[in-house]
Amino acid sequence: MNSPAPYFLPSTPAASDRLPLKQKIGFGLGSFLDMWGHWLYASLAFQVFNIFLGVAPGLIST
Repeated sequence: MNSPAPYFLPSTPAASDRLPLKQKIGFGLGSFLDMWGHWLYASLAFQVFNIFLGVAPGLIST
């Protein structure tokens, strides 16, 4: 018979390893700007080519 695997409780991180709330908010705001810079144009291109120009979605993505 196999013995059951030992169960380990996850350790809580030290207080010095945690991020302050201001840094978390800063990361969140940075990801918002990242979304505008990287994904806005691609999603608008899909809309323009598909809706306005009538190009098939499969042809846009390849």
